[in-house]
Amino acid sequence: MALAVGRLPPQAAEDAGLLGRLVGLINDAYAIAEEGLWLTGVERTDLGQTYAALAAGRVLVGRVDGVLAGAVQTRDVEKSRVSFGTLAVDAAFSGRGVGSALVRLVEMDAAEVGARYT
Repeated sequence: MALAVGRLPPQAAEDAGLLGRLVGLINDAYAIAEEGLWLTGVERTDLGQTYAALAAGRVLVGRVDGVLAGAVQTRDVEKSRVSFGTLAVDAAFSGRGVGSALVRLVEMDAAEVGARYT
């Protein structure tokens, strides 16, 4: 199993197929994780929100053997603080370290801009 993680370039927002796969991955992962907690059928994201995050360069993905397996969105809170949200892993890749690798990448990126744990 080859796991690769990285930040998608802003121009990835123009890839309609990728955009759709990301929206589906996020909504499917949250539907499983939040089953019984919220109303059935509530979506975590949509094409517009995901497009905006991609266009802003805030989406990191994990791929297993070249297949999209997970994603996370980041945002700068202030100069020394970074947050992330909508961490999602395709159920087919659960337990393979995709989520952990994405969080490590967020932490490394944050450290590069001077962010520290508080």
